[in-house]
Amino acid sequence: MGGGAGGSAGHGSPVAVGGTTATFKGELNHGGVKEKVAYHFAYSEGAGAGCSESGHTAPAAGPFTQTEEAKKKVSVAVTGLEGSTAYTVCLVAANPAEETEATVGNAVTFTTTASVPVVGAERPSGKSRHRSVWCWKAK
Repeated sequence: MGGGAGGSAGHGSPVAVGGTTATFKGELNHGGVKEKVAYHFAYSEGAGAGCSESGHTAPAAGPFTQTEEAKKKVSVAVTGLEGSTAYTVCLVAANPAEETEATVGNAVTFTTTASVPVVGAERPSGKSRHRSVWCWKAK
């Protein structure tokens, strides 16, 4: 990043990947310089997609979180993902005074697990609150 936002945005693998959720983790390292850095994660659907291709960010909207720590581990929980879908994610660090001055970390690809369908409760018909189940045994 130019203009006083030097350093790097590294990235580790997402953890706790579920059917519709994931936790993105990464580490900011701006070279020991005591200056503010804004950061967020950019992600897109598809294993070969660019991180910012779909415009998804976590947190979802700015102003993005800022830190002055020289090295900081960061994470954010993401919901609303599609089950059994590949995603590409990157950590993005930027100069908060000029967010176009940004460094994008390495792209990491992950796949969400299959979503479990939600089944509504069954209600018996009629006035009875009990439901009978008959099992037939062949002789």
